[in-house]
Amino acid sequence: MTIKARIIDLLSSTTTPLDDDEIGLRLGIEPRQTVNRMCRELAKAGVLDRWQEPGFKIVNRLRRP
Repeated sequence: MTIKARIIDLLSSTTTPLDDDEIGLRLGIEPRQTVNRMCRELAKAGVLDRWQEPGFKIVNRLRRP
């Protein structure tokens, strides 16, 4: 399974938006920048929504129709 597919699978199993660090921890993906790049690509493709939470963390959630 590709990293992108693993991220999509993880985000489809939760209603809570997750930041890149949490995704990396849950999936065992290092370095964190790999998760960041994959999430940015998925957001650009319209699969994910990414936004900055109050404070500083950018979180990810599957785009819902």
